[in-house]
Amino acid sequence: MAANKKKIISSKTVSKKNIDQRKVKSLLFTSVKNILQEAKGTAYRTVNSIMVVAHWHVGRLIVQDEQQGKQKAEYGKAVLQDLSDKLNKEFKSGYSVQNLRSFRQFYLTFPEICSTLWSESVNAKSIQNKKSLIRSTPWSESSEAKILSVVWKELSWSQYKLLMRIKNVHARTYYIKEEQKSG
Repeated sequence: MAANKKKIISSKTVSKKNIDQRKVKSLLFTSVKNILQEAKGTAYRTVNSIMVVAHWHVGRLIVQDEQQGKQKAEYGKAVLQDLSDKLNKEFKSGYSVQNLRSFRQFYLTFPEICSTLWSESVNAKSIQNKKSLIRSTPWSESSEAKILSVVWKELSWSQYKLLMRIKNVHARTYYIKEEQKSG
């Protein structure tokens, strides 16, 4: 009977060790999984904010270089179609005329959102002159600009596309504030 009791104790010990090893493996898997998910999320947000900046820059170039600071170029359709064709040939896809119009609208809607990233490389006086052609009220003084100066990197391109559809600045500012609260 003592031998039988010893067998039961040793089998309990073995199964306890197996359970502990499974817990450790499960904990290891969970920890690694969490690290990888966090890294992927961070990478996605980083790439998204870089692409938002890239879209803004493309819009800026379309408005400032090809349109000479006007709201709409007289020859804009041909310019955008040509640019679209060349970009799609170079990068395969993603640069339709409609997307280029969205980039242009992004810059016109939020003319200073990314300005800190490029202001050193552009003559500040020419920027001021061109901005005055685009807006009569300084965008940087608006509550929308102040809010976006904090949260702009957290918004996705899809969110900006939705925000650009809202013509009323106060309504747009409201939605930006709500996104800031929920984000």
